[in-house]
Amino acid sequence: MKRFLPIIIIVLLFLGGAGLVLYPVVSSWYMGHHQGQVVADYDEEAAKMSQEQIEEELEKARKYNESLLGNVVLTDPFNAEALEEQNTEYEDLLNIGGDGVMGSIEIPGQDIYLPIYHGTGSESLEKGAGHLQNSSLPVGGKGTHAVISGHTALPTAEMFNNLSEVEEGDVFYIHVLNQTLAYEVDQIKVVLPEDISDLLIDKNEDYVTLVTCTPYGINSHRLLVRGTRIPYEEAQAKAPGQESGWDPMWNAYLAAAAVAVILLVLAGIRHRKKKAGRQHEE
Repeated sequence: MKRFLPIIIIVLLFLGGAGLVLYPVVSSWYMGHHQGQVVADYDEEAAKMSQEQIEEELEKARKYNESLLGNVVLTDPFNAEALEEQNTEYEDLLNIGGDGVMGSIEIPGQDIYLPIYHGTGSESLEKGAGHLQNSSLPVGGKGTHAVISGHTALPTAEMFNNLSEVEEGDVFYIHVLNQTLAYEVDQIKVVLPEDISDLLIDKNEDYVTLVTCTPYGINSHRLLVRGTRIPYEEAQAKAPGQESGWDPMWNAYLAAAAVAVILLVLAGIRHRKKKAGRQHEE
């Protein structure tokens, strides 16, 4: 048994290392799969609704948005203390499944496809993107400015990791009920957390701003990616069928393959040493 102890220790060390390497990748893949299922469930609930029910939900959301004009106080989406107060009326709007999901955000080509939850507290942002309360609900319309936040650098999920790769002129989509709203990125800024001037409503515009922390892993500032509404057909012409060809799960496959190769090499070395030892004894 003692002669096998070194190889057992080596195998255990490599398995432990493989676990550390694979955990974030597998966890991220699982979270992405779960988020996709949440979005699919929301879309299924929306498909069951009649057009009359959908219009009723949209009308309530529009009235909420109208109430914000000239009468709103915004905060940093990642300021936990400022976000403690809950608004029951707000929580019910667009919450057709009763799980806090109001829609989804899609950025083609950046592997971003997330459910949008009410609020930007930790419970929401650990599951997907969060809508900043007191910003417009993302149903579009003149005089609206929805603010959607997402984490960067979470160890277990991608979230808004690739938001920094978005450029002016890129297109993203908001899916709410049976609507798909298209937005073209027209402004990208990095600001201090307390600077919310670029999140305010312009009565003549239809904006959505995506917010995440930056720099990566430091989080001292906020990255603001603003989009202005454009016709869906125009968006399709700008970014037809854009999507990433790389599945994050391939990272796990490659890491597992690398570990397997290393173990096979070690086993081969061990076998050759044993064989050489026998020949020497002979």
